[in-house]
Amino acid sequence: MPYVIGIMNMILHGIEAPNLVHTNTLTENLADLQEKDRFDVILANPPFGGKERKEVQQNFPIKTGETAFLFLQHFIKRLNAGGRAAEVIKNTFLSNADNASKALRQELLESCNLHTVLDCPAAPSSAPALRRWCCSSRRAPPPATSKP
Repeated sequence: MPYVIGIMNMILHGIEAPNLVHTNTLTENLADLQEKDRFDVILANPPFGGKERKEVQQNFPIKTGETAFLFLQHFIKRLNAGGRAAEVIKNTFLSNADNASKALRQELLESCNLHTVLDCPAAPSSAPALRRWCCSSRRAPPPATSKP
């Protein structure tokens, strides 16, 4: 459905031949990403509560079926050094004690400068209990190497 909505939106805005690709982003192997595949800015509101197959999870260093956590890993890897990102994520991300959540929080702190976490109220159109966080970060530049 997002693909159809995206095509319709582009056409309504005068783009007659939109260049949108209909694919599952999570099937991309993060190890295959090249510099040309990276971005300076990423803004995202990925789907919550989805589950991915084991073969898709193999594309990620931190194994989890939770699609929101897989997308977060994807965004971290797709971000240029010094790039900025903001992502909406479930509020349980900061408190879950499972191994994947802990490892992903550690990855976020080590590879990005997490500088803002906003507690967003539940949206009127969503389930009343579904609260969200908006996490904003800047990807850390690679560590400087010392030359002998």
